[in-house]
Amino acid sequence: MSRLHFWGLISFVIILVIGAFGDLSQALAEEKEAGWARASKYRISLGTEDELLIEVNVWGQVVKPGQYVVPSTTDLVTLLSYAGGPTENANLNDVRIVRVGQKNPQIISVSIKKYMETGDAALIPTVNPGDTVVVPASVFHMFSRFVNFVSQVAIIANVYYLLFKR
Repeated sequence: MSRLHFWGLISFVIILVIGAFGDLSQALAEEKEAGWARASKYRISLGTEDELLIEVNVWGQVVKPGQYVVPSTTDLVTLLSYAGGPTENANLNDVRIVRVGQKNPQIISVSIKKYMETGDAALIPTVNPGDTVVVPASVFHMFSRFVNFVSQVAIIANVYYLLFKR
């Protein structure tokens, strides 16, 4: 049995068990729609607390960007905390979640800043298997990088002028 089919079968059994406590028909429909490829993004932790784990990606202005294997109940703020939190250059007004595991891919925009101001947990979504979270840079950070580039070009032009045009 190939690894994909093994994890797909395990995922299907887990979804059936979850469906027994929730809406079984919805879980089966999602599994059928997403196919076995989505099922391979689930893992089972065999530690002291057996739990369903998912793979998600974190890109951009966080301390430790990369791929993370997290519990399936992880929300966006918890995931960013796993990644070391946002850097000082992060734009927390427009954190994006790219969700491709469905029939129609979605880009969800979340304002972490608004959450920090209001404390409204309803503003923070739970991440799904295969999600990619992108924390963009602030306008100030992009502007400072542009100014840095222009100053380096000016230095090179000045050296060229001093060496060859004088």
